[in-house]
Amino acid sequence: LQYASIIVFHASNSSEWPMANAVRFCPLGGKERLLVTNQNGSIYVFEVPKREEVERHLDEGRDASPLFMCTNFYDLPSSLGQEGADRLAKLSKKVSVAPVETWVEGLRNLRSFELSRSLGAIARQQYVTNVIGSFPIALNCAVPSPDGKWIAVVGDSPHVFICPADKVVEGRPVGLQDDPVSLPERFIRLKLPSTEEVRRPFSQYCNWNASSTLVAASSDNGRYVCVWQTSNWTLVKMFDSSQRRPCLPLTFADNLDNVLLWAEDIASTVNVANVMVRNRRKDRALLKLPERISKKKREHFTKTINMMSGMKRELIDGQRITGIGCSRGLVYVATTELISRHQLIDEWAPAIHPKFNRRFRAAVREVLRGSSSAEAARESYLGKLPSGVLMRILAYAAFPTEEWVNAARTRS
Repeated sequence: LQYASIIVFHASNSSEWPMANAVRFCPLGGKERLLVTNQNGSIYVFEVPKREEVERHLDEGRDASPLFMCTNFYDLPSSLGQEGADRLAKLSKKVSVAPVETWVEGLRNLRSFELSRSLGAIARQQYVTNVIGSFPIALNCAVPSPDGKWIAVVGDSPHVFICPADKVVEGRPVGLQDDPVSLPERFIRLKLPSTEEVRRPFSQYCNWNASSTLVAASSDNGRYVCVWQTSNWTLVKMFDSSQRRPCLPLTFADNLDNVLLWAEDIASTVNVANVMVRNRRKDRALLKLPERISKKKREHFTKTINMMSGMKRELIDGQRITGIGCSRGLVYVATTELISRHQLIDEWAPAIHPKFNRRFRAAVREVLRGSSSAEAARESYLGKLPSGVLMRILAYAAFPTEEWVNAARTRS
């Protein structure tokens, strides 16, 4: 791992508390960019330079940080004159930079909290980069849709804000009014459902499926995950936490458009849910995580801490899950203990046939029974199909799996 730039967010005033809550690489404004959602209510936009450029700067002993600054994200017409210049000034913010050599040396010789305390003195060089929005709430996550039309934004608010990307790039003011409930008409506002326990739920994470037809958001204090369809922006599914714990990271499977993976803050499993399954008892499965610490060791660890502190803590049943990602059908789960990789079933094969829905298995049994009988071989085209062709037909029929789960039971 080679550091290219160390960017530090400083408070511009005493009431501001800057903190990078989410980082996303994504195509935006016609090119690959890096979005950093900040606690101070802004979404910082950074460039993603080519690796050769970064390495050339480092080899020459120069700071590569200027390569990451984005100053041409907005395309404001020159006819705006001073108004355009004033608007652009509001759409940019200063960031500080710490020398990479100083950072690496600090990691080697200082404790992490000592290095954090000294960041103010280390990061003295300042640069300017474009930002999206100026929200009067703490922002937790911002993710553009894969089709490039929208940007979903969540934070310490009972709403998911859907911002049209074309208006954002034009430099239109993006932000709430003094009243966080009122929004300009160009925004789409999705409301997080209130519960008997929580009247004002907030959201920590949001994400889109690959086709941009679904958007999901998780609520930590509401302890649920909501999914909306983008055709009419209506709520189509709400998954409650089975353990009544805060729901945090979530992602859609990139190879299965309706499959959503999400996790509670501390757990030994990840939820694998199908948004389109109507039966609430069958709409999810659990993905077991590998563990470096057994339950017995966790219990011993908890008892030891309780004895030393004089407090009584409950057993930590699981790992703190810090992130979930999906790429090319593989699921990556990050915890405070490890990073694990898992494979989702996205195609049918005889070897994994028992893992599929019982209605599909029953249908396959009838098809195979009919194709193998002597009568079918004489009178039916099914019996004349080569086995390889028949297997491909069954594999095609296995998906989407929600069709089999939602199918009404029929009598023979």
